Amino acid sequence: PTAEPTAEPTADPTAEPTAEPTPEPTAPPVTKVPNLPQYQSIRFKEGSYPVYTGPGTNYYRVEKATVGGGVCRLYGTDGDWLLMGYGTSDGGYRIGYITKDALPDDIKTEALTFSANQVKLNTEARLIDDPIINAKQIGRLPAGSTVTLLAYLEEGSSWAYIEVADFNGKPARGFIKRNNFE
Repeated sequence: PTAEPTAEPTADPTAEPTAEPTPEPTAPPVTKVPNLPQYQSIRFKEGSYPVYTGPGTNYYRVEKATVGGGVCRLYGTDGDWLLMGYGTSDGGYRIGYITKDALPDDIKTEALTFSANQVKLNTEARLIDDPIINAKQIGRLPAGSTVTLLAYLEEGSSWAYIEVADFNGKPARGFIKRNNFE
């Protein structure tokens, strides 16, 4: 290489690369995995809101999940979406996302912080949307799958909040047991 850049490329490439390649690709940086924040109990604006497993209508939706009324748990925002939890008519519980438009004007909440760590499942994992009251399975993830580890439910919890890129043709978020990848 020349000391000063040239206006035009040279006719002959450099004889040897200047940096030694690494024998293995460099792994992406691993970040500390946060816990989901404490929730606040609130009532959303009047209306009925579809609930998705992730922050957007492009995410998987479990059994046409919808919330409309009652006291719910609000964990925080992810863009224009609210991560919330609510009781179901059959006595179960779900955690999912609804539009930020449902948030009453007098309620303040914080943006959620997630990790982007990639983990490989060492065993088949049950994906659920409710680790709190009724761990109802919404699907299975095969051993060897790579998922994004977003957060843990809480300090010392055996539940991990993850995202999978393709779940029945759509991205999805949910909970799996930590021992599926640790």
